[in-house]
Amino acid sequence: MPLNLKAVREAAETVAINRALSYTDHNVSEAAKLLGVTRPTLYGLFEKYGIPISARNQSDD
Repeated sequence: MPLNLKAVREAAETVAINRALSYTDHNVSEAAKLLGVTRPTLYGLFEKYGIPISARNQSDD
């Protein structure tokens, strides 16, 4: 695991996002609630970290 704080934070956020998506069966709104962020913020994190958004996820709007 990298010691660079930015890299560690990015890795931790990516893991948390993917776990929340898995836990909520890829329901973006529920994952955002679970993570304590807004849905638009979560979409921004998808883009920031290159997390793919399937057509199924986008239909949760």
